[in-house]
Amino acid sequence: KIMLGKGDEHMQKDLTVGTPWKLLLAFTLPVMLGNTLQHLYNTVDTIIVGNVLGETALSAVGTCLSLTMLFTFVAMGFSVGAGVLVAQYFGARQEEEMRRSASTAILLLLAMGVAATALGYFASPYILEHIIKAPSEFLSMAVEYFQIYSLGLLFQFGYNIVSYVLRSVGDSRATLLFLL
Repeated sequence: KIMLGKGDEHMQKDLTVGTPWKLLLAFTLPVMLGNTLQHLYNTVDTIIVGNVLGETALSAVGTCLSLTMLFTFVAMGFSVGAGVLVAQYFGARQEEEMRRSASTAILLLLAMGVAATALGYFASPYILEHIIKAPSEFLSMAVEYFQIYSLGLLFQFGYNIVSYVLRSVGDSRATLLFLL
């Protein structure tokens, strides 16, 4: 069982009561700021890699972009779907079903994160060489980069599901605070 709040507080985020534009603004600003932060992480990584390690390293990182996006979109897709289900139960005030759905989704996405980590780490040499056809000049750097990246996939999947579950019950601030 997971707790989405203390006592009766977890059912207090009612986005159907109040001024619509204020509710939308209060909900979406943390989401937009969080997305901006995530993009800034990628931008800073690119700047550091390009300036410190050079053009070849930057090419290796860029070669991995399609793989990183694939795993990101899988995590986000499943998380959005789970969030819709949790939000439906939340809106219907079906607390037990909401908790069960959220718990199941969190466990599923964490298991998927473990599988994605293993797949990304062990399959990246083959995928980068034979499917993406990374040039030999930076193939080893691309493999090394993606293997390191893969070690964080469990956390990426975990963050996505927790953030979408929280958003589905009206809490968009918690995930922004976590990112900060």
